[in-house]
Amino acid sequence: MKTSEPPIQLTLPRSLVERKPTMKPILVRKNLLMVCRILLVGALLILRTTSALADITVTFDHENQPSETSCDLLDLTHNEKFKVVITNTNTDAFEYTVVGIEVFPAPSATGLRLVADTTRKELTLQHDRKYGGYKVQLTHKKPLASLVDKVWYIPVRTAGWDTDVAGGFTVSKVTDPVFEVRSGTVARNHGAEDKVALGFAGFIHVYHGKLPSLAATFGLGITDQSKTAYFFGPSWRWGEKGALTAGYSWGSVDRLPSGIHEGDVVSDPNALASLDSQVRGGVFLSLSFKFITVGDLFQKPFAGSSVSKSK
Repeated sequence: MKTSEPPIQLTLPRSLVERKPTMKPILVRKNLLMVCRILLVGALLILRTTSALADITVTFDHENQPSETSCDLLDLTHNEKFKVVITNTNTDAFEYTVVGIEVFPAPSATGLRLVADTTRKELTLQHDRKYGGYKVQLTHKKPLASLVDKVWYIPVRTAGWDTDVAGGFTVSKVTDPVFEVRSGTVARNHGAEDKVALGFAGFIHVYHGKLPSLAATFGLGITDQSKTAYFFGPSWRWGEKGALTAGYSWGSVDRLPSGIHEGDVVSDPNALASLDSQVRGGVFLSLSFKFITVGDLFQKPFAGSSVSKSK
């Protein structure tokens, strides 16, 4: 008589039966959304900067504005066009000459003689970076009782891309998760985790002279847990002192050792004594203060004395 063998029973590990769904797809979607928002803000900044680079018009009143006066300082890029409009004038009786005032001494200086409406004169000029300003001269061709010869000045600062080097404090959402073995099961202790990570970073702010209050910022820093972090985002600069930056940060955070997952049953109480690491991203906010402007390192050693106005 044959004896029946007992049925084979397979016992699956508890980790395979009770494993919680991973949050990784959700985190990936959130990170992608944040990156898209930052890129959108950057695109808006570029569009705003481009619109700020439109032609500039300076207006002088021949009849009522005193001679030897100047307009407000203009920020112009090299080869940028700008207009000089003279109202209440008489184009038949006057010649109009614009002479560049040189930033650095040069062997020779050339003026632009521009000629022809009768009470309004419009001159279109193209800025040359060797000039720190322009002198507008009105010289009569024939005697005219109501109008006299006049001279006006247009101070110019050549604008372009520049870079500030700054250092500041950071607040980031890139934090380490905390794991523990609870009743033989690997679990995450959300209550023991930091809400934010504090740190210090060095930043490079890249901005254009036509729109200096906005900048694109790149940074490299260290968190309060002595881990390296990378930063990128738009900044709002206030004057020449500092900047407020909000953007996205990447850094190394702890993760479970290879082969161990949340919900696994482990017999070794020291299984989590040594954690692995991975790169994660999150939003950040920083307040930074300028050390130097890179452009000054090259300009100051060669800067000459200021141009004086002589009658």
